[in-house]
Amino acid sequence: MDKQSKECKACSTAIPGYTACTYEDSIGGPKCSDYGSKTVRDELDGTTTCVDETECKKDKTHFYEASKCVQCGDNTKQGVQNCKLCTAKNTCETRVDGYKVNGNTCEACTGNCAECGTVGQIDTCTKCMPGYFLKSSSAKICVLCDAQTDRILGCTECTSDIGSLKCTKCKPNYKQSGEPGDLTCTKVCEDKTVCGDTAGACDAMIINSDGSALYYCSNCVGAGYGPINGKCTNTLVSNTCANGICTRCTNDYFLYMGGCYQATTQPGSYMCSTAPNGFCTTSVGQYFKIPGDVATHPSVLACGNPVGTIAGDKAYVLDCTACTAPQAPAVNAMAVAVCNTCDKTKKPNQDGSGCTLCTVAECKSCITDDVCEVCENSKKPNKACNACYACSIADCSHCSADNRCEVCADGGKRPSLDGTQCITCDIDRCTRCSAEDVCGECEAGYAPKDRKCEPGSTGLSLSTGAIAGIAVAVIIVVGGLVGFLCWWFICRGKA
Repeated sequence: MDKQSKECKACSTAIPGYTACTYEDSIGGPKCSDYGSKTVRDELDGTTTCVDETECKKDKTHFYEASKCVQCGDNTKQGVQNCKLCTAKNTCETRVDGYKVNGNTCEACTGNCAECGTVGQIDTCTKCMPGYFLKSSSAKICVLCDAQTDRILGCTECTSDIGSLKCTKCKPNYKQSGEPGDLTCTKVCEDKTVCGDTAGACDAMIINSDGSALYYCSNCVGAGYGPINGKCTNTLVSNTCANGICTRCTNDYFLYMGGCYQATTQPGSYMCSTAPNGFCTTSVGQYFKIPGDVATHPSVLACGNPVGTIAGDKAYVLDCTACTAPQAPAVNAMAVAVCNTCDKTKKPNQDGSGCTLCTVAECKSCITDDVCEVCENSKKPNKACNACYACSIADCSHCSADNRCEVCADGGKRPSLDGTQCITCDIDRCTRCSAEDVCGECEAGYAPKDRKCEPGSTGLSLSTGAIAGIAVAVIIVVGGLVGFLCWWFICRGKA
């Protein structure tokens, strides 16, 4: 039974090759329950198809192992997390945007970079994540399409060639115009006069009760006019406004983004419920109250989208629903709060500056989607940052399931060969050390030599004791063989 159309449909109609299936609410469609001689291929969106080995591997998004068709990024079934394309288990050819293939793992790029040469180095970035463009006038940086400088107002996706920034998609609540691939985005204003057609005057963004962004007047045209409840009027209701903006509000009103808003009516009631002395005393919804009760300063800001002083590339915490106010009023009373709670399935990152998908078991915060940076219950992430494990090793930042250290917290230390301790060993390209300042294991393509890492075919080497032991064993074997041959020929000669 298709729950959307309320019709009974054959499994083979929706999924070619299937003879039995069940309806799956999470994907809004059928899923295989009996696939005969073929195997199930699960897609990222939860849908399934019935395939043989050739069909499984046709586009390299899956590999075939033990009669199973497995997604390249399924690390629970010998795939590599964050891998996009592969040909076999435990290998990766192409990673998803924002990651770089490093041996048999996919590590996150930095600074909203989608394609990088070296993990953690923005200067090697060649492509940014959607919503950002690569700027390289001096040092490389991924900048929001709608950033305060070098921007296209209202643009959420853009492309950048040398000397040319073009918008390909506008934000919600912006009207698109122009040619595809080179769009102009015009903000939709709740004031039908568009605040007297003043350039950039409809900048007061308010988040309503269902989370939608609405835009109201922040500046007006005409003597005696000011933004009251988000619209330009000369009926100021005892509020103080001059030169098109309000500077002080009266009882039951509070100041926000150049206008005075009444706490008991919309849109002011989306932000505040009480304002007895010209400033908000009780914030509501997705807003927080700015410390300090001053009628001449804004008294509330949105956790998810405050507009004002820029911190980095943006002044908001996307998808944040609850936050902590700044400790003291900032310049112009506009500052970024620290996010405490995100919407839906997301979690705040460690410093509260962003919300990320974070489904890793026992992970407290992720640095990017499903890349764990801090675990709960004193546990620590593994090197791939896709699981949390108990870790009692001093100075260790990342541990494997068997309580063995994979990465040390101190950059000047490396894990021992058996992973039971962190050793002082600041050697370039060295991953594990056998003793202080003696490398025992190197990155792929390098091998230990004279305590350091030199280009070679393998990352492992034998200790001096092991080499000596092997040499003695070889001498004994060769000596025994020579003695036997001498005895054999002497005996035959006597015979």
